Amino acid sequence: MQHYHSALSTSATPTTPDDLISDGVFLRHFLLLIYDICVPMAAEEGGAGMWAEHLKNLRMIAVQRSERLGREPFPFILWALCELDVRACLLGGGTCDFMQTVIQRNMLPPLELQIPTLGPSMPGPYLPSEANVFPSILNLNQGVTVHAGKLAQLAQRCRAEALSPGRSTSDVYARWQAAVSQVQNELLSFWAQNYPEFLGPQESPQAAFNLPFRVRWMFEHVSSAFDANRTIFTPFNTDTIPLHRHS
Repeated sequence: MQHYHSALSTSATPTTPDDLISDGVFLRHFLLLIYDICVPMAAEEGGAGMWAEHLKNLRMIAVQRSERLGREPFPFILWALCELDVRACLLGGGTCDFMQTVIQRNMLPPLELQIPTLGPSMPGPYLPSEANVFPSILNLNQGVTVHAGKLAQLAQRCRAEALSPGRSTSDVYARWQAAVSQVQNELLSFWAQNYPEFLGPQESPQAAFNLPFRVRWMFEHVSSAFDANRTIFTPFNTDTIPLHRHS
């Protein structure tokens, strides 16, 4: 815990504008965010909302780095933060402000930069066995994540409206149902249009069987996310609406 507070203190007191957007500060906040997610501190230890504070700082730093540098030198970390932001919002603990900012400012990394590099000795972002299949899977992952972000923000609005007094319950549920159905239909349409033909029939248990390891892992990841987000709130009733924020 002493090392954590020491790192936080160091990152919170940059001495120049260049220090604020330095790789060290950016990566330090990222590592502290991961630490807070994996080892959350109790409120009495000063840990309440620390992960959200790190994400807020990372959003500010990422915008300034984009404006000053023209690009993010660690684009795969930027994309990882987008995914973490969406998941947090879906669980009721975030706002998707990071993802929304990245999209609105055209900071979304190209597909090939959303994964860690293979090293300086490699001529490109993909292994030879991945080159013909990885871009399609990465595109699928990006699209599902963006649509999940829309669903997460919708869930947030539902929570806020559920806590507002003087509303007609049946009218509120009807609006929620219509809004959720629209977002889910957009997700289903995106999946159908962008599902790679080389995977064979959709829903096939053998779809990723012959894919290279990294591509197979990514496909299984995005398939799980797609399945979760196309069924959330369905069937639509009060037991499936995530109204309460989770810590």
